[in-house]
Amino acid sequence: MRVVNFNLILPNNKVLDLNNSGLIQARFNKYKSSEMITNTNVLTDLEMSLFDKTGTDLLLKLQQETGSSKLRFNYGFDIELSDVYEMTITNIGTEYSQGSAIVTISGIGSQYGIRFPAEYYKEGTSIKSIIKKLADRNGWLLTDELDNPNLKTKFIDDIYDTIKLPEPLIKLNTQTDIQFITEKLKPILDATAVELYSQDRNLDFFIVSLQNIPTKSNTRQLALKVEKNDKRATTKRIWHFTYGFSPDSNIIRINQQINQSFLVDGLNLVIPAAEGEALISQLKDKYGNLYQSKYKERVDSIIYSKKDIISKWLKELNLPVLDIEQFQINYQFVDVDSLGNKTLEQIVLDQLQNALSIVNTLQITIIGNNKIEGGDLIDLQVATRIKSTQGNRNTYIFKKNPYLSKRWRIIGITEDISVSGGYTTTLNLVSDVSSKDLMVRVS
Repeated sequence: MRVVNFNLILPNNKVLDLNNSGLIQARFNKYKSSEMITNTNVLTDLEMSLFDKTGTDLLLKLQQETGSSKLRFNYGFDIELSDVYEMTITNIGTEYSQGSAIVTISGIGSQYGIRFPAEYYKEGTSIKSIIKKLADRNGWLLTDELDNPNLKTKFIDDIYDTIKLPEPLIKLNTQTDIQFITEKLKPILDATAVELYSQDRNLDFFIVSLQNIPTKSNTRQLALKVEKNDKRATTKRIWHFTYGFSPDSNIIRINQQINQSFLVDGLNLVIPAAEGEALISQLKDKYGNLYQSKYKERVDSIIYSKKDIISKWLKELNLPVLDIEQFQINYQFVDVDSLGNKTLEQIVLDQLQNALSIVNTLQITIIGNNKIEGGDLIDLQVATRIKSTQGNRNTYIFKKNPYLSKRWRIIGITEDISVSGGYTTTLNLVSDVSSKDLMVRVS
């Protein structure tokens, strides 16, 4: 039997095992602030209940040992522990009863990251050299070919040495290094046109990722990658779960909800619009009808041209398939300075996909898994029992449920650890319609 651990990490790196020190229950929601970067999970609605048999000792120990309003902890089964999280305490409540007490601690948290003192980088500093320095001090690999000296910076070789800071830049002591790379350095890389030998000016877009990669010693180590995003694509992890085919499934329960109110009220889409288009779309003619802007006509045309894909998505979601003329869509155009790297067609299809995906939601509770993160995909296979008659005997056979057995996307996670040794992870899922249908030529 696997043992659940919930450990408090004290400032001197001593570990206080809360399972043996009065933990009743710990529960929190986990979200990923960046889908491409590990170590960016944030925790909300974090609540921890502890039993102090003396009424004072445990609470005093927590206050004296930590010396602040922050607690660091990790959790999991046996030695399969999560990364360290830092909790900011927002409230402590104590209920006393006959010399003992139940202490309830509430707060928010995030994955613990090392922070360095503030730094100043002068104008003209090579961005590649800054990233290499930050990777070195964090112990992040920049290659998966450690024995080849010519490839020691393989994961950042897409960055031209000639790209330099256009102005001085300050890294705050409140920023982790990965935040600084993503929020400050990446936008400079994206906005810099590099003059190539042909005199053409080449504008690249980059993607930053921090990933666990295997090493020769059969361990895993964090690697930093800053690479060209030529396909404007991202890589997602896929977890495979089965339910109903055998008794040893990791899934404890499944709940599904399908919201069909959009069939009456229409589907709401928020579409970024070039400057002025959002205002025009709100104007009305003398009859009180909304002005039919050219921009809205373009969006309507895109929707109509993809009617076969929309019908396919509706079938995948187990929803009524409507004629495109009956498919009511309520647009809200929002002014933006730029549409970014995507075409209008990509934006419309992305928004349509997102709006449809949240119509069909699923919640599955599994045996605790602290490695699953928001944005990961779930390949789910669920069995359904069908009656079969063989001669005079009625038997049952198991077949794949076509409405649940497909790919889902995680939008929320709840972790639940209890004193009874139970640890469950609840995943909130939306349907992940086929990404290959969304492939659009990028100019």
